[in-house]
Amino acid sequence: MTGLLNNLATQTAPAIPRRPARPTAAAETQARERLEQALRIARLVQQTLCPQSSEIEGWQIAAHYVLARSVGGDFYDVVQSSDGSYGLGNL
Repeated sequence: MTGLLNNLATQTAPAIPRRPARPTAAAETQARERLEQALRIARLVQQTLCPQSSEIEGWQIAAHYVLARSVGGDFYDVVQSSDGSYGLGNL
């Protein structure tokens, strides 16, 4: 009987799905720190790209950029068209 059970176990074991190993606490901490660092860099890049203020023929335009979470998705700028008019828009 033992031989039959061993034979059955040997043949069926590869078919049983294995649960992936759970990451260790240290690996989770490292992954979280890498994500937080990437978000800090992305936030800095976005804040650097957005204009702080613009001056257009007697008008002074101030900008205030507020992120919805850690990183936003919209960029804006004041642009002058070929006819001399100005526009404010998302890039």
